[in-house]
Amino acid sequence: MATRNHRLLARLVRIPVKAARTISVRAADDVVLVHWANRRIIGRNWGDKLNPLLCRMLSGFNVVHCYDVFPAVRKPVYYVVGSSLERAQKRRGVVWGAGFIDSGQGIRQAPGAIHAVRGHHSREKLRGLGVDCPETVGDPALLMPRLYAPRKRRRRYRLGVIAHAYERDLDCIAPGKLPDDVLDIDITGGIFDVIDQVAACDEILSSSLHGLVCAESYGVPSRWVRLSTRPAGDGFKFHDFYSAIGKRGGTPPAVESAADWARLAGTSAAPVARDELDRMIRELLAACPITPQNR
Repeated sequence: MATRNHRLLARLVRIPVKAARTISVRAADDVVLVHWANRRIIGRNWGDKLNPLLCRMLSGFNVVHCYDVFPAVRKPVYYVVGSSLERAQKRRGVVWGAGFIDSGQGIRQAPGAIHAVRGHHSREKLRGLGVDCPETVGDPALLMPRLYAPRKRRRRYRLGVIAHAYERDLDCIAPGKLPDDVLDIDITGGIFDVIDQVAACDEILSSSLHGLVCAESYGVPSRWVRLSTRPAGDGFKFHDFYSAIGKRGGTPPAVESAADWARLAGTSAAPVARDELDRMIRELLAACPITPQNR
């Protein structure tokens, strides 16, 4: 009961701040409202917290989370990086890159506009539900090389391993369990730190979708692996992403102990061809509704 009352009090205290922000955002012409997962551990996940940075860099505007204002703000709400397509069922919802997380997901109400989705599987699911969806597909996180060049690190690693945010406490990545030439990359780390670390590896094995997206975008060979059943979804989002870059995700091999990393090293697939990635990025940018030339 005490915890429940504390949460209620915290919400009441935030009301005046939220009201003031709502008034400010409603009158502003240089603010973009964006939805992304921002609570608990997922709020620290690389792909999710990339949303405000990416949208700010592309639009040149300030970015505000849609939950930080009241619905009285009649601005579009953008759904960009992540598996948030099911949440975009709003007349003000504008989708550019989001996808479904699970094959069982769907929508009953079409978003206000769809400019692109993460992959062909999400696109086909929408069309099967009678929702018009354009041909453009791709995860907007693939644009990051256009916006940030990784810093050169003093040493390189034979292998980088990335566990999903829910799997950071697993024994297979515990301190002291990995060889010196294998780098444990914390997907909840700093946005640019994660990029720098991925770029410093000869290949990436990841149970995190955006660990794989980051590797593909920066030209690092990678492979999807399974560490546990903790992450949500049935693998749909992985197959969805791979469909956009012309790859097959297959069945991820299981990593049950730190010894399995050595067994899987060297099995990663080459990254998507750079000319194909450039084509996809051009199409994504042409469809982006928040860039100055498209607003």
